[in-house]
Amino acid sequence: MINLTNKYESFLSEEYRQALQYCAKVADRLNIPIFLIGGVVRDIILQKNCVDIDVTVQANAINFAKELQKEYSGFCQIQDIYEDFKTAKICFEINNKKICLDVASTRKEIYKTPTSLPVIVKIGCDIYEDIIRRDFTINSMALILNEKEFCTLVDPLNGFEDLKNRKLKVLHDKSFIDDPTRIIRGLKFSVRFDCGLDEHTKMLQKECLSDVRFQNMGTERLKSELQQTFDLNKTICLKKLINENIYKLIDVDIVANRTFESIENFVDEYRQFFKTSQHIWLIYLSILLIDLPINKIAQISSKLNLRGVETEILLNSKGLSEKIDQLKNEISRFNIYKILINYCPEAIIANLTINNSVVIKEKIDLFFNELQHIKIQSSGTDLINVGLLPGPVFGEVLEKLLELKINQKINTYEEELNFIRNFAARYFAN
Repeated sequence: MINLTNKYESFLSEEYRQALQYCAKVADRLNIPIFLIGGVVRDIILQKNCVDIDVTVQANAINFAKELQKEYSGFCQIQDIYEDFKTAKICFEINNKKICLDVASTRKEIYKTPTSLPVIVKIGCDIYEDIIRRDFTINSMALILNEKEFCTLVDPLNGFEDLKNRKLKVLHDKSFIDDPTRIIRGLKFSVRFDCGLDEHTKMLQKECLSDVRFQNMGTERLKSELQQTFDLNKTICLKKLINENIYKLIDVDIVANRTFESIENFVDEYRQFFKTSQHIWLIYLSILLIDLPINKIAQISSKLNLRGVETEILLNSKGLSEKIDQLKNEISRFNIYKILINYCPEAIIANLTINNSVVIKEKIDLFFNELQHIKIQSSGTDLINVGLLPGPVFGEVLEKLLELKINQKINTYEEELNFIRNFAARYFAN
């Protein structure tokens, strides 16, 4: 029997431990088994940063959450209730910090058909039934929170040993058939925790990927797993997705023959130019899809239910890829600016990654660090002051001014005004 009290106490903050103690006290009073479960247990063992802290009770979690709120009404509130899954989000106010926990009911699920959403057949079942519905053995452990057996590990599938041996094992032979997105989840875990699939799981993955029922899936769930995986910002994620044929879940027409190195290094180097870090994962997806026709990229985007800005990044990457030779051969500062100004930073970095040459990088550096920041000081008022009327001529003059400034032919506001005066003299003379 393994007890993880020391790891638990060193891993969780005082506030989280206090919140979990409040939960355990109510569970003990109601004679309800209560557990930490899933990824948090794995992360406690590894002493790795935890993404989610999930609590499960061998009862109806919504009723349990209501008991918590009643017991600690001064500093515990139910934030959300999810009736379909009998789960709730509760928040404690401890030491002026908001501590939120997801509390779920233990549940038994079945998959009626391959790739379908699971159907709940029992709520408040034995903890074993809840454990065996999960993905990999390393995520199928629970930690008792009840006082009598506090921090005792519940590990019926030997996840502790698999974690120690850095092995990813599915729980049963139909695991990938029930939910093929577990394949991408396995890729994510293999990179995060330096694990490898055991031989039987490798065989099951290969069989699933060769089954036409699970190719070209798309789906929102697939998008979520891709995003979490590529958010790790590790080149190896994309390489494994290609080399292990996992891309077939997205689309079998993907042409996966590009070479690329150290995507994460480029992302880190140019991160300051991204408006948000939430789109970094799309650099990886762009690299994967960049050789497909535009209509196919749009089709995949629709299947994955991407938002408009996400689709735009993919299409931007494809569009720039068709101009990359022009960029490589361009010597005019203004023409470099004109090529790159219409593309988002993510698309530019995706193309830099797969066309990693000193020449292209120098031009992209020039654009990011200098050209995109150059502005003219003149305005429409200055044009009106010399007698020009609003219309197409305004755009012609202002663009020419920007070209001259970017190409370092003019530098000051006075030089801009001189150009405007000379232009107006020629314009009216004609």
